[in-house]
Amino acid sequence: MKQIQIWLGHSTFSTTAGIYAHLDFSAQEQSAAAMSGMFQRKEASTG
Repeated sequence: MKQIQIWLGHSTFSTTAGIYAHLDFSAQEQSAAAMSGMFQRKEASTG
């Protein structure tokens, strides 16, 4: 995020964080949702 601050020319880190932090959190939520089923055991079918 510090690199984004410098690239955009924001004078403080808090300005950049206030604008863009939700993007990071949203990406984390999407990743968690995508991986949510990876560690669940599939039940053996009885047939």
